[in-house]
Amino acid sequence: MTERDAHPGLAHPEVAGWLLGSLDPDEAGRFREHLDSCAGCLAAAAELRPVARALGMTAPAVQPPSDLQARTLARVELAARTATARSIWLRWNVRTPSRGVKSP
Repeated sequence: MTERDAHPGLAHPEVAGWLLGSLDPDEAGRFREHLDSCAGCLAAAAELRPVARALGMTAPAVQPPSDLQARTLARVELAARTATARSIWLRWNVRTPSRGVKSP
């Protein structure tokens, strides 16, 4: 699969890489030369440039706490157990008449 096959919506997927600065120097140089002669890439670059700038203004990535996954899974498990226990309790109490109370 070629890079273009991986991005069928982009005639030249290098546009995004060039705007984001992720092309290596050789690729960037070749693409810059190509950009001078390709109206489609020039238009795509103009269209995507605001998005690329906005990505540069996003919050910096941070490392999550090392115990985040364990805490999250523990809370999900607790919620699941609580929901199951409550469901069983409700079914038992709805279906089972109380002792000492005669059914009509």
